[in-house]
Amino acid sequence: MDHDEIRHLVETTPSADTVASYPLPDDRILFVARDAAGAVVASFHVPRRQAERFADGMVAASLILGAAVAEVDV
Repeated sequence: MDHDEIRHLVETTPSADTVASYPLPDDRILFVARDAAGAVVASFHVPRRQAERFADGMVAASLILGAAVAEVDV
């Protein structure tokens, strides 16, 4: 993808203001992202074990992303 394609993708993709997760009876986790008006902009479900590994990986990713954002001059 070139720069313009990436910019277009970012500008036209719905953004989420909140994300919630819900346990499902079949040992899966449902994730739902909603915009400011409460409309669902994305949802997906994954096996519980995969969700646990995802959460473990997000801790490190959040720290890296937080450090990168702190260094950006907007």
